[in-house]
Amino acid sequence: LLTEHLWRRYGLEAIKVLKLLEQDPSLAEEVHSGSGYIKAEFVYMGKEEQVYDLDDVLRRRTTLAMEYKREEMDLEMMQKLLGFLPFFF
Repeated sequence: LLTEHLWRRYGLEAIKVLKLLEQDPSLAEEVHSGSGYIKAEFVYMGKEEQVYDLDDVLRRRTTLAMEYKREEMDLEMMQKLLGFLPFFF
């Protein structure tokens, strides 16, 4: 089911996300419970998709901003997964 989810979202690039999972199985955890987005996807976006900032991910590349309030999400963890440090808001 996870591979199907990644295939629909990333096409052939899903292989890169799966390699991240192979290297670190903890990246299979969701970034927010029930969201369907896993940590490996955030690492992938940070490395491969030229993400501008966290809002770029929350609003344009995922549906997280529409589904959850900012206060409900671990924004610092998401920033770290994307490779954006230090965390400022």
